[in-house]
Amino acid sequence: MYKAIDIIDDFYTQEQLDILFDYTSKLYFRPSLQPHLFEKDYATRFQAYPCYESTEIMNGDYNNLPVYKILKDNLKSIGFNFDYLHTFFRKIYKSEIEKSVCSDGSGIRHKDGPEYDLGGVIYLDELSSFKSGTRFFTDERFKGGTQQEQDMQIGSKFNRAIIFDCQTSHQALYDLDIDSRFVQPFFIKNYAED
Repeated sequence: MYKAIDIIDDFYTQEQLDILFDYTSKLYFRPSLQPHLFEKDYATRFQAYPCYESTEIMNGDYNNLPVYKILKDNLKSIGFNFDYLHTFFRKIYKSEIEKSVCSDGSGIRHKDGPEYDLGGVIYLDELSSFKSGTRFFTDERFKGGTQQEQDMQIGSKFNRAIIFDCQTSHQALYDLDIDSRFVQPFFIKNYAED
C-alpha cells in the first residue's frame, strides 16, 4: 500500500547513532545550498537555503562503510527495496538562515531530482521542533507549483526519518529559536514495493 509520506520514529538504535556521530565528527562540511537542482541559478548561497554538506556516500565502494550499511539495512528491514541509495549529512545554522532569502524560517519549495524515486531525511537534532520540520504540498490537482498552502507539515524530532516521493513538492523549515540543525538526507533509485 502506497503512503504519501512514511514517518519512522527511533530510526537508528543507540549503537547505530554512536557510530554515526563518531563518523560525522570527523567529516568536512563544505558550504552549499538547497535546492541543488537550481544551484547554478543563484549568485550566492544566501539567495537559497544556505547549508553545509558532507561528501556524498553512495553505492559502490561505500557498501562496506558502516554509516552507509546501517542506513541501507535499516531501510530494507522496514520494507524499502531499491537498487541504488545515496546519502550525506547537512548542517544548517541560524546565523546564515537569517542572512538569506529564507530569513522567515521557510526554505525554498522544490522537488528533488527526477533521477530518484524516493527521498528522505533523518532529523539528528537533539532539539525537536514542529517549526524545524518539512512542509509538503501533495494535492495532485495543483500542477506547476500552484498549491499555495501546505497540506502536511512534519516536525523535526530527534532520530525521526521521513520518506517521500521525490516528485512531491516540499520545503525545509527552520525554527529561528534554535541555533543549528543537523540532518541526514538520502535518495533512493529503482524503488520497488513488495
